[in-house]
Amino acid sequence: MLGGEHRDPKANAWIFVSDEHGNADAVIDATNNTLITSIPLGGGAGNTVYDPSAGHILVAVHDVNELVAIDPASAKIIGQYPLPGIKNPHGIALDTTNHLAFVAGEENHSLGVVDLESMKVLSTHEVGEDPDVLAFDPGLKRLYVSAESGTVSVFEAVERKSVR
Repeated sequence: MLGGEHRDPKANAWIFVSDEHGNADAVIDATNNTLITSIPLGGGAGNTVYDPSAGHILVAVHDVNELVAIDPASAKIIGQYPLPGIKNPHGIALDTTNHLAFVAGEENHSLGVVDLESMKVLSTHEVGEDPDVLAFDPGLKRLYVSAESGTVSVFEAVERKSVR
């Protein structure tokens, strides 16, 4: 705040960007392209996504194997959730209808299905070596996991808490 200036946090035009090598999530003001803050994560930042249901930013964090929730209005961490079975989490995709997150583990070639309400890993699945980019098609209810090895794994969401 400068000279009594007041900003409504809901009016922020902030972009949250993964800083993998800086072990942080950078918050950029999109109106003037300036760094607002860097949020230390305790490990390398994987992908950063917005969960519209909860109104939180989610970041996969390497090294500590966590999914971190950030309040976008305050740019503060509000939750840190372990990802058992996922090593070096990186890619994330969301199924917002069913409140699920799909998180890829680079180190152990795995995919975790996370319940966004309980923030618990429901299941894990094997994917190609070094998974990176995930995409969820809500119309087809399919998840695509692209790995740097050249493998693309395709999963079909068959019910809220599972994929095949």
